[in-house]
Amino acid sequence: MRIAIVTHVVRHKDGQGRVNYEIARAALAEGHQVTLLALHVAPEFASEALLQWVAIKVGRFWPTKLFKQQVFALKTALWLKTHKKEYDVLHVNGFISWAKADVNIAHFVHGGWLRSPYYPFKLTGGLWSAYQVLYSRVNARLEHWAYQRSKIIAAVSEKVAVEIRANGVAGERIEVVYSAFRAARVMGYDMK
Repeated sequence: MRIAIVTHVVRHKDGQGRVNYEIARAALAEGHQVTLLALHVAPEFASEALLQWVAIKVGRFWPTKLFKQQVFALKTALWLKTHKKEYDVLHVNGFISWAKADVNIAHFVHGGWLRSPYYPFKLTGGLWSAYQVLYSRVNARLEHWAYQRSKIIAAVSEKVAVEIRANGVAGERIEVVYSAFRAARVMGYDMK
């Protein structure tokens, strides 16, 4: 199987990056070809014959994280437009690319965070607070769009699954997956 994974980082000591690290390791152990579209990949993957890293460069001159993430999303989508037919499975994480995914692993739901009584930011709370509200609202809409277009959504907890359903995504496409090992199964990798 040929698998493409889109994520910002793939490394052992990073929440979302760790999940993708474990999925890539498990897929490689099964003999699958893995392509990582990422900013940073753990150095131990450099010697893997079945792994290709497509380094997505995002310049430091972009003014905010929101802009940088959009540049990353656009660059990955453009690369995948040319190469998507080379892969059996395209795996993403939330909204990370403008490309349509087969599997989307949901670690966090911005829409749920916006609705939380603990959400601390307000448009009238100063420039930083207003930016955080804008960041959360934009990401909530983009995530919803990405989840609607994904064939399968693997939520890392029941709470995340509930928040995705609350955003109007059909429940039959959502599966709660508590570990990267199980995520690999949901994605169709023949892990033993």
